[in-house]
Amino acid sequence: MKKYSAVIFDMDGTLINTEGLHARALQSALDKNGHDFEVSTVEEEMRGLTDQEFIKKYIKDDFKLEVILKDKFFYFSQILSRLSEKKCREMLSHGVKNLLQNLQKQGVPLALVSSASKAEISVSLERFGLASFFDFTIGFETTYFNKPHSSPYFAAFRRLNLFSEEVIIIEDSQIGLMAAKGTGAYVIHFTGFIEGVNTFNSYDQFPIHSF
Repeated sequence: MKKYSAVIFDMDGTLINTEGLHARALQSALDKNGHDFEVSTVEEEMRGLTDQEFIKKYIKDDFKLEVILKDKFFYFSQILSRLSEKKCREMLSHGVKNLLQNLQKQGVPLALVSSASKAEISVSLERFGLASFFDFTIGFETTYFNKPHSSPYFAAFRRLNLFSEEVIIIEDSQIGLMAAKGTGAYVIHFTGFIEGVNTFNSYDQFPIHSF
């Protein structure tokens, strides 16, 4: 079997079941700024999008963009701070902490590529006890283009000083899988938080339900 040199993880929906929390936070920020959206609508429409892309698509107000983003981070941080330790453990992907510990012990470089902001990545990893495992993280601010474009992953390859063929990427969403597959890396499709049977078969190379 081919030996790979590094593993790159997506965060929301892959490491942690936090996509619903992002939707709640963004809905609260939108509501505060006079825009009425249902949480379910926000969660469905923002899957795989950056907050900026969602806001620009529906609000089309550059001045409000920064205000809504700041409010969203505030609400997201508040939601995280109110989670119990038991709830945090339940929201982690099954087996992911053991996997990260084992990879780290073996000296495997670990990176994280997310459509979330660097600030959101930081507070999320800290709250769920995962911050110490990653050599670096890439958020939406890191590259001009975001998922489904492959730019964030190519930025990670440069940081790792590796070719795509030497890397495993683990993703959950269709948009994330498109970005990952576009690099030529070996892609694992994590389905642990996906309801129903739609596993985006056209993008699957190796689907898994737990770690």
